[in-house]
Amino acid sequence: MLVTQMLYVKDPLNSYFFTPDSRTYYSRFVQLANFSKYTGPTAFDLGSSSFLYKGVGIYYLGWFLGRMSVLITGNHSITIHLIVVVWCASMINAIIYQTLLLYFKKTIALSSTLFYAIFSYSLIFSATLLRDMHVAFFLALGCYVLHKQLSRRTVFQMIIIIIFIFLFRPSHALFFLSLIIYRILNNYKVNKVIYLLFFIFVGILFFGLTIVGNHFGYLNQFLDWSESYQEFHVATAQQSDGGANFVYSLIPRSLYPFARILQSQINPFSLFWIYKVPENMANGEFPRFQLLTYAYSIANLFWFVVIGFFFMGIVIRKYRSKIPKRIFEGAVGSIFLLILAGYSSNDVRRLLGVYPSMFVCSVYVYNALLAERNRKNIIKILIIVYISIAVTYAVVKIFI
Repeated sequence: MLVTQMLYVKDPLNSYFFTPDSRTYYSRFVQLANFSKYTGPTAFDLGSSSFLYKGVGIYYLGWFLGRMSVLITGNHSITIHLIVVVWCASMINAIIYQTLLLYFKKTIALSSTLFYAIFSYSLIFSATLLRDMHVAFFLALGCYVLHKQLSRRTVFQMIIIIIFIFLFRPSHALFFLSLIIYRILNNYKVNKVIYLLFFIFVGILFFGLTIVGNHFGYLNQFLDWSESYQEFHVATAQQSDGGANFVYSLIPRSLYPFARILQSQINPFSLFWIYKVPENMANGEFPRFQLLTYAYSIANLFWFVVIGFFFMGIVIRKYRSKIPKRIFEGAVGSIFLLILAGYSSNDVRRLLGVYPSMFVCSVYVYNALLAERNRKNIIKILIIVYISIAVTYAVVKIFI
């Protein structure tokens, strides 16, 4: 975090590392911290776009940390905000370690967690000022609680966690609520009628939210987003001159969301990417390469291998039947959120909260269900496939 700030961010109001939203959030935090009293959107502002789109927790936290920075140093400092992001990333690693200890020895749990900490998306996003790492922390913590024996204490913990998730991203709170209800139903081994009632309840819940959303104008905005989303990809495909756009031009319009899901998870197109970002947007400077953003491309390769083992365990019956119940529940929930994300945004940072659950499932498949020889062969095959797809994409991009 400190390295990226020293190398690439001279003025956080006019420059950023990797993601432009970092600059946007910091600018908003500076505005809020100029006042001793909080003036941003609140949890009771149901009609506020910030409540629906971005949550309000990040603004509360940004104002508080901004005021702390002003009171302590007399200046606005982005470092104090980034320290919290790094803390969230570190705690996610600790949660993964504690979860793996429930199923493996310390050596396997530690080595697997170190791999996740160094090669996953968490590393690069821990150096950006976004709310996604906060959401990921609470979701990872919630999924860890779901691994424990169900009791009044764990239910209370999950309620507290879901409130925090709601404050930072309301849509993910609904997702976690569904996981909680499913966990409770599974714990008591209810019959099919109760499961049917559960799905009816979820349907009524979303129907009720639709009515409320229509009252506040959210539904029309969502439909506008969906229409714009489809029109954008159609226009992009029509103007395609090769590469991924050429591929999109070959598939039906209705399959774009699923194609985006697939691309976001295997994403071999970024193997050769290094991001170019302006040093100072206010002066209109030409962008320059940020070499450390190649960590994102490394994370894509790492995740391709992880997700290969993940789907191997989920799809192949002889492996699926041996996956512990709690790990399998988290895996199914992760797939559900992946599908939902395909209809809104395929940006991997929106899914940082479910990646720990997917990683735990992959580690279990790798260490508990496969022979050592098979593990190495599968990794080699996955890496060869990934590089082959990346090279094919580069050829298509150049010659088509």
